[in-house]
Amino acid sequence: MKPYTVIVMRPSWACNYPRDTFMETAMADSPAAALAKVRQLAVEADTDEEFTPNGEDYFCIAVIEGDHSDLNPE
Repeated sequence: MKPYTVIVMRPSWACNYPRDTFMETAMADSPAAALAKVRQLAVEADTDEEFTPNGEDYFCIAVIEGDHSDLNPE
């Protein structure tokens, strides 16, 4: 297993679309497995009493090999 940094966009009907993304690093055997793990983490982070997203609703922006940090100052 190796680390992959994954960025997904939240669904259009959720949160602060279109500027709202979710980024996380996951240990996985493949980019596809990392994407699945991060989609599940995004669902868990976004689920509340009124909103239950589906992992497939999260559009994949990028899957990057390695553990990376977002250094955007904004």
